[in-house]
Formats: sequence, C-alpha cells, structure tokens
Amino acid sequence: MQVIVSANVVQAVMGTAAVWKLYTLLGYACTGRHLISFDPPDCLDAWLQTIDSGASEAYLYAIDLSSREWRDAAHNAATIRIEQNTAISWADPLAILPLDDALQVLAEKLGFLLENGENDWHFLLGIMPKSQRERIQNACDQGWLEPLHGGGSTIVAQLHARLKQPHRGLRTAMMFDSDRRHPLELAETWHPNEIIHGPKKCDAYEWEVLVKEKIPSRYWRLQRRFIESYMPDGQLRLVVDSNKVATLEAFLRMSPEQRWFYNMKQGFAQDRKSEKIDDSDIATRIEVGDMRQRDLYRHISEQDKIVLESGLGKQLGQHYAQALTNDFEWDQAAIEEAQTHLPNFLRLL
Repeated sequence: MQVIVSANVVQAVMGTAAVWKLYTLLGYACTGRHLISFDPPDCLDAWLQTIDSGASEAYLYAIDLSSREWRDAAHNAATIRIEQNTAISWADPLAILPLDDALQVLAEKLGFLLENGENDWHFLLGIMPKSQRERIQNACDQGWLEPLHGGGSTIVAQLHARLKQPHRGLRTAMMFDSDRRHPLELAETWHPNEIIHGPKKCDAYEWEVLVKEKIPSRYWRLQRRFIESYMPDGQLRLVVDSNKVATLEAFLRMSPEQRWFYNMKQGFAQDRKSEKIDDSDIATRIEVGDMRQRDLYRHISEQDKIVLESGLGKQLGQHYAQALTNDFEWDQAAIEEAQTHLPNFLRLL
C-alpha cells in the first residue's frame, strides 16, 4: 500500500507517549510492507534530528526508496492518507483515516477469499507472470498476505464478517468461478430468472451482485465456468486418467466456448441432475442443449455427447500446484483475462 502522512499527524505525536506509532509506520516502510511519504516532505526533518542516527538514516532511506517506487506504482494503488481530526473515509483506492485506524489497516494481512484456498490459489499464482508471482509469494512469506478458504457455502458469510470490520474489509479481495453454463450468461443484463427449467439459481451470480457493491475493484469473477476450464491442453493430457482418454479427446474436439462452459469435472450428467432433467432414455441424454446450455453443444456428434456424460474427474484443479514451478502454456484469451484482473490485486500490496 501507499501511505501519506500529513504534517498535523507528525506534530500531534512528537514529544508524546504516542510517538511509537510514528516509529511503527516508518518501521513498516523499512521492511517494504508499504510505501510512505510525508506532506509536506520536510515535516519530519526536525524530529529525525532528535532520534538515533542509525534509525534516522534507515527511515530516510525508506522514504527515499518509497519516493522512487511510488513513481512506478499503479495510478489506482491502494492508498491511505493519514490525517488528524478529519472526516473518516474507508474508500478505495484512497482512504482518509486517523492514525490509529490507519495502523489497524496496515497491520492487517491482505486476505484473498477463494472457493478453494489451495487449488484456486495455485491457479491464481500460476497464471501470473513469474515476476508477479514472486512478489505475491514474498508478501505471503513476510506474513502480509494470505489466501482464505471460503468454500462454496461459507465464502459469502466470511466476506460479510470481514466487511463488518472496516480495517479488515479494506484488506479483502476475492476470486470465484462464474458457474455460468453458456456465454450469454456472462452478459450484464442476464439474470437467473431467464432459466426456463430447473432451479433459478446461480450462486456466483448472487456473489457478484454483492461484491460489485462492496468491493467493486477487488474481485475477479472468472469468465469461464471453473478454474479447471483454463487448464492448457498439454497439461490435461498429463493429468487426465488413462480411462478418460476418450472423454478427453471428445473434449478437445469441442470449440473453445464449448470447453469453457462444459462441466469438466462431472460432465453433462451432473448438469442434468442439478436441473432435475429426466435422463431415463438415450434421446434425453443426447439432447442436453435445451436447458441452460441452450444450443451450445447442438452441433457436436452424438457419440461425443455420450462420451462427455461423465466429465474428466473432480481432481483436475489439484494439478495447478505444478504451475508454480512449471510454466503452463496458457491460451491467449486466458492471458488477456488475467492481465485485466491481476492489476486490481497487485495494486493492493
């Protein structure tokens, strides 16, 4: 984060028992936890002359380094302006806070809420360029950042709990699957009520309504159905069980959009089950395109539809752990999507 300290804050703590708070702010800057500047820049000079010379040199170096790195920071980098006796604002990217509230925020780890705290986290790290991944991993190692396992059933409750504490809410980001089954369900105007048959429910739709209001620039709702929908072809060939080779070949014959919204883990059969579609005869099993999938799969062969009934397995997401040490050949659309959303997370560090 970036921190701007107003002169009135410095004046308020100098010569008092609260001066340790200034030491804490500067100590964070020395370790690289945040960038720091003072407004005006010379408002700290008199105080620095009264403290230990070693500490003074360290603080001046941290301020100078912050100044140089500030020039390269994102224009919307998360920033706190610390003011004395001012109206409080918990806005993002610029929060205006008194010193005690600012210290609470700066002491808080940046929490990434994920449906699966392990597989989703490995996907997120794996799709980053190496330089970004190293930056994130360093923040984790330093204890400044942590992935949070939300689970499909508790992730919203965890988000609400964090938002109840403003200092923690400001340090919250979130990534989740789209759960969409057709490209049209990604439209801004789409609503689950458009579903003609089956339950009119899409958890990720409801989550996005919430996060768009509460943390609008700190979330990534995937464009594709699951994290598994981003698995490069070469990696799928490595991870899919030998008894699923025919299913994999049928999957690879589909168009990109068909793959992106297919239930890779459990196949067409599970989608019908969730929508309570009768599959007692072969005709119904083949005509899978009349529900939320619409006509997405209408033009693939009947044989491929049958083979794709069962999916490729529930454990695919575990393979993303390999992306931390081996460069995956992500498709261009995946790279472009990541490049759109990753800066919104990196600006929070």
